[in-house]
Formats: sequence, C-alpha cells, structure tokens
Amino acid sequence: VDLDLAVTDPAGETISFSHPGSESGGRLDRDANYPCDTATDSPMENVFWPPGGAPAGAYRVTVTYQTSCGDSGPQAYELIVRLDGEISQTVRSTIEYGEGISLDLTYEGS
Repeated sequence: VDLDLAVTDPAGETISFSHPGSESGGRLDRDANYPCDTATDSPMENVFWPPGGAPAGAYRVTVTYQTSCGDSGPQAYELIVRLDGEISQTVRSTIEYGEGISLDLTYEGS
C-alpha cells in the first residue's frame, strides 16, 4: 500500500509528496510505493533537515493511508521521530484506508 508521510514545520509549511521541500530546509527523500507497480514490502519515507538546520517550534507529523494498491485492509506502520539524531518517539500502530494519523511535537532546537 501507499502510506504517505507529511511534516508541517513551525512556519506552517507542509512537506509531503506534493511539496517535497520547504523554505525552512526540510526535505522529503522519496514517495515510497507510488505508483503501486513499483511497490515494495518495506517502504520507507523520511523528512529531514540538514544537521542543525531544523527551526525550533511546533511540528505536526502525519501518516496517511493514501492508496490501497489492491489491499484495502488495515496496515501496520512504524513512525520513528528523531531529534538531533536521537530517537524521540516511536509509534507502532495500524491505519485504515483513507485515514490520517497525526502526532504533534515541539522541537526546542539544537
């Protein structure tokens, strides 16, 4: 399936498959499993800033079950949030087709 990652930065700009870079320097590295004919069993998407480049403030991280690729059942996912290279939060859950799940966090800066 195609699960999409999006991150909204403190300025309110959202980095996603349709907007892969932000003025603050954030970047999405890939849109995994899109299109469906290139799908893999272990897709991974990352949004990142250059070292020391992420602005301090409030962020929203969202995972959306975008496309079923023929399998519309609930899908397991793992979301790992790293701040300054260290794991800050890990979420392991399931998501339903068409659903979006968000996580709000505050980054104090490096």
